[in-house]
Amino acid sequence: MSGDRVSVHPAHIAQKGDLDSEGMNRPAWPCYDPRKGHYEVWYLTWVDPDSGQGAWIRFTMDIPSDSNRKDEPKVSVWCSFFDRRDPTRTGSWKADYPLEAFSFEDNPFRVKISDSELTMSGTAGNLEPEGGPPVQWELEWGTDSTHPFLHLPPSLYRGFFPRTKVLSPHLDLQISGFLRIGDQRVELREVPGGQTHLWGTCHAWKWTWGHVNHFTDGGVGVFEGLTGQVAFGPFRSWPLSASFLRLDEKQYAFNTWYSALRNRGRPGPLPEWEFCARSRTHRLEGCFRAKKEDTVLVEYRDPDGRRLWCANSEIATAHMTLSERVGRTWEERARLVADGTAAVEFAGDEVSRAYGLWT
Repeated sequence: MSGDRVSVHPAHIAQKGDLDSEGMNRPAWPCYDPRKGHYEVWYLTWVDPDSGQGAWIRFTMDIPSDSNRKDEPKVSVWCSFFDRRDPTRTGSWKADYPLEAFSFEDNPFRVKISDSELTMSGTAGNLEPEGGPPVQWELEWGTDSTHPFLHLPPSLYRGFFPRTKVLSPHLDLQISGFLRIGDQRVELREVPGGQTHLWGTCHAWKWTWGHVNHFTDGGVGVFEGLTGQVAFGPFRSWPLSASFLRLDEKQYAFNTWYSALRNRGRPGPLPEWEFCARSRTHRLEGCFRAKKEDTVLVEYRDPDGRRLWCANSEIATAHMTLSERVGRTWEERARLVADGTAAVEFAGDEVSRAYGLWT
């Protein structure tokens, strides 16, 4: 494992409310506590509204805690592909490497795992997953069209709570290039997508995440939302939610302390996520839904060895309603639909069992 020491930890940038995409992508691992272990993820998602195809690419680091003597430190590169018109092509592939295969550069940002890398303007990958087809990609994007997004109030990016931190350096991208899986090649030309960074010592106990870069009813905008529960020993928090919507060049943020105390969300069960987000002036209600054949199931590991499961789809459907406060009432301002162009993820210990029962 190599690279320069990170000049500024991403949590410091987030705590100041500094929406610096490059700083928000910097690795957090150089500052981790070896006793607690560390995990870190950079992921990219995209969906092509015309072809009904999408992908989810992940660069991950897993360093076990001192109490976990079963797992070895490792880094991994993942690629999941989704095809709404031909679900038999939907699948997920992963390649694991020793920690020494990880390197990074600061100014400009670059994370590299073996032959795959992520920069501020693109990603390239070359996987030879065990038991799967070779996977290659070369993707690039231009300037982000929206501000980066902080899922949490800035003050929560420092300190022990929550034990996982998440932010989106690139909320809305236009991606071009290609993805090849075996002998099948997919071409992308200015396809909508987004990129997110997260890290911590423990995943949330359970969560549901949703994202939209393309509304199929003509609305122009982007949505990012999350509902999660965290653990305090044997206790669980109430569901915590945060959301952001940009619609027709107007931005609606539901991630302040005011919103955190009023937002409502239901993190599962499969296959739906319902939420209601509120600010002082606006309310956003929505529902995400995925089909089992449009979903992949993958396993995550916490630094302490806890296993949890994630069901992810990049070709789900979402419906949302935006309302504005007028006096003591709410008046509807917009209805939004993303039919096959929404991303949704359900994660937690019980997801594997629920997935097996999902029809």
